[in-house]
Amino acid sequence: MYYVLKDLYDDRNVYVSSPPSFDDWDEINDGESGAMIDKWPKGQTLDFSEDSPEGMVLTDQITNSFSWLIASKKFKDLLEKLNLENLEFLPINFLDHKGRARKEPYWIVNFTNLISAVNQKQSIFKKGVGGTLKSFKKLVLLDDVEKNGPPLFCLKEQPTMFLFRQDLKEKIEKLGLTGFRFKASHEYLSLDPNE
Repeated sequence: MYYVLKDLYDDRNVYVSSPPSFDDWDEINDGESGAMIDKWPKGQTLDFSEDSPEGMVLTDQITNSFSWLIASKKFKDLLEKLNLENLEFLPINFLDHKGRARKEPYWIVNFTNLISAVNQKQSIFKKGVGGTLKSFKKLVLLDDVEKNGPPLFCLKEQPTMFLFRQDLKEKIEKLGLTGFRFKASHEYLSLDPNE
């Protein structure tokens, strides 16, 4: 079983809404640009969002307006143990609301290969720009992905969706990693009226 990572909004937590000072930041997780680590500038920073001035807690996965996976060292260490070939880690640091550098290291997780996983005959969705899928009313994954898929992947049909296999979700929960909210893929709605 797979789970979709949902945004976790909490006024106490850091939220990011400004991009890094890197011209090609919009290629993160497009799956077509290949490796970005070779052209990723050193010393990249992200600012705590001005929209959330009380948010000071750095979680292990940082909610952000770009739908990126932003990992703490503990979360990155867990992902590295998976030996996934389609991941690279782009180092960043945070500046707090007063522009002071935080010492905790973080990484943007860039997926260099996206996976087609949606059973389009059984799913209910609207089509987005460039052939992407959006506004899911029902998400059904392909049988082969459900049976043999990787522990974590970024969906090719919707590159802002990250799917976590149940065993990885359980490891995250066992380690007590913070900043995560999961929804079972078969219960996923893009706009859930109950949330």
